[in-house]
Amino acid sequence: MALSKSNIEQCIIFGLIINIALFLFAGPVSAAFHTAASCSMADVQAAITNASAGDIVLIPAGAAIWGDGGSYLSVNKQITVQGAGQGQTIITLSDSGGRYGNGTIRISAAATVRSMTINGSNAGPVCAFSTSTSNDWRITDIDYNGGAAGAYFAYVGNVYGLIDSNDITGGVGNAELIFVRGPSNSWQTPHSIGSSDNLFIEDNTFNGQGYVCDINSDGRAVLRFNTITGPMKIDGHGKASNTPPRGVRHMEVYNNIWTYSGPYWAALEIRGGGGRVFDNTIASSATIWVILTEYAATSTWPNFGNICQCPANYPIDDQIGVGMDPKVGGSEPLYLWGNTKGGTNWVLTWKAPSSACVQTCGTFSVSEIIKEGREYFMSETKPAAMSGYMPYTYPHPLRTVQPVQQPQLIPPQRLRLN
Repeated sequence: MALSKSNIEQCIIFGLIINIALFLFAGPVSAAFHTAASCSMADVQAAITNASAGDIVLIPAGAAIWGDGGSYLSVNKQITVQGAGQGQTIITLSDSGGRYGNGTIRISAAATVRSMTINGSNAGPVCAFSTSTSNDWRITDIDYNGGAAGAYFAYVGNVYGLIDSNDITGGVGNAELIFVRGPSNSWQTPHSIGSSDNLFIEDNTFNGQGYVCDINSDGRAVLRFNTITGPMKIDGHGKASNTPPRGVRHMEVYNNIWTYSGPYWAALEIRGGGGRVFDNTIASSATIWVILTEYAATSTWPNFGNICQCPANYPIDDQIGVGMDPKVGGSEPLYLWGNTKGGTNWVLTWKAPSSACVQTCGTFSVSEIIKEGREYFMSETKPAAMSGYMPYTYPHPLRTVQPVQQPQLIPPQRLRLN
């Protein structure tokens, strides 16, 4: 049936109405858009102030310095804060910005921050992100270029969330790019291996120098599907050198790949706790270390009264393979399987006790304290003891929320009238 001129005009009007509706309701139906007047920290904070839970704060393209005098952006609502994209919204951290747990971007809600470039400071351990108070936050699609003074990408305090799909570059060897502390009762509660109650670090690329992470006192973390292009290690911190004096609770480390081929650096160092380490690849046959150790047995530390711990002191507080308080040796072993370096199975490197520890304890090896078949189990394939272990859902469920496009009016299709 041929359309009349009036029918076609009605179609055009209807199409215009549909496009206006698309403009008004682009993105989640409940979300409102708040576009900051500029990418200055003050303008972005004003947009956050005007936003409600579920809304989207858009940061326009441009460049700005954030964090002067320790000032910070407070992301304290369940919102998305989204830049115009990497290389488009460019934030440089001030040399006088907050350090350690006082990040320039402070997330204290189940919020997402995404899609921008952040350049680190060269004037000390200035921190880009810090998180507290709430779980289920997300940091994603950030191009981070660390400064030359050990700058931090993220300092995670006692909460769980997701750090994914970022390009993170360390500027110096002592840069602890992701620093993690867990809940203060972590050693008094059951482990959360295989569950959502962990910090997740997944599908990131780590470049340059430094530590991929320092999973610190009481920390619980999962590191998976990351690519590490520099001489950088995944680190699990023990009790000996920690403040507060507790060790990492547990780590799951799997399907990561190290691509740097230079010799003499550590890809993984675990100094306490338990967990699962499997299907990781070091793509080099050069001398690259995988280390299990206990610092309290290799030198003196105030957390152990400046007295070396000997095999006779087994189990040592928070060492590899011990579980909840009170400590029981081998109660929560560390399992490693399917890990290769240069095409062959991992071989562990052991740190030697200092002369002071030998004087206190006599001649011994740390492998007498962290004993295979008791504190850890290492195999080429998944062992029968791990048959019931399943990693948490991948990709992480928080990744189902996709970036939004700024609403745009879509012109109706032009129809030729005869």
